[in-house]
Amino acid sequence: MASSWPVMERRGPEVNEAQVIAFEDALGARLPEDYRSFLLEVNGGRTPRSHRMFDIRNDHTSLNTLHSLAEPLEQRDLETRWRASRNRLPEEVLRVGADDGGGTLVVVVSGPRHGQVWFLDGVEVDVEVGRVERDRGGNCGL
Repeated sequence: MASSWPVMERRGPEVNEAQVIAFEDALGARLPEDYRSFLLEVNGGRTPRSHRMFDIRNDHTSLNTLHSLAEPLEQRDLETRWRASRNRLPEEVLRVGADDGGGTLVVVVSGPRHGQVWFLDGVEVDVEVGRVERDRGGNCGL
């Protein structure tokens, strides 16, 4: 089966279905199907420069790191990053990546917005209404 995932400069370690299920059990939620497929086929990593620049409103970001399951380096490991962010992010979202400026990429893993991908740049999250609030510095996310 041909993959439609972008080429990665670096991929995470290969993982299997049992590892994804074990992570879902720890998370207490089933991952969106396309994200599950991404973990099984690519498992995060570093995107090439040609695939990392995005325009968001009046700004741009360089999304370069997508966390991986079973990654030996803690700063890149999906489960380690999830556990570290549980007190800062609602349980409905999973931190899956970051940009060069400290922004966070999350996937909504439960509730009516299940499967949506959001970029958070210094914001407060209201998952119930799918809204983000501006921080004191005026930054906002999608």
